[in-house]
Amino acid sequence: MQNLPDGYAIRLDSKAITLPEAAEWISMERLCCPFLTFQLSTSGNQTEWTLKLTGPAGSKAILEAAFAPASK
Repeated sequence: MQNLPDGYAIRLDSKAITLPEAAEWISMERLCCPFLTFQLSTSGNQTEWTLKLTGPAGSKAILEAAFAPASK
């Protein structure tokens, strides 16, 4: 997980999650967290892509709480 000024960038491995699965997750998260901005990017034949999660002040603390258990 890469620290950004207003959120985080997370590398996703195509062996663990497909692009359609990532897009579905984003669709669901937008329902509960409409204040977040989601940016999913990939290029060429990469086997990894990047999901950026950013938002207004206070968003980073929410993201830390949500992803802290997964990073331990």
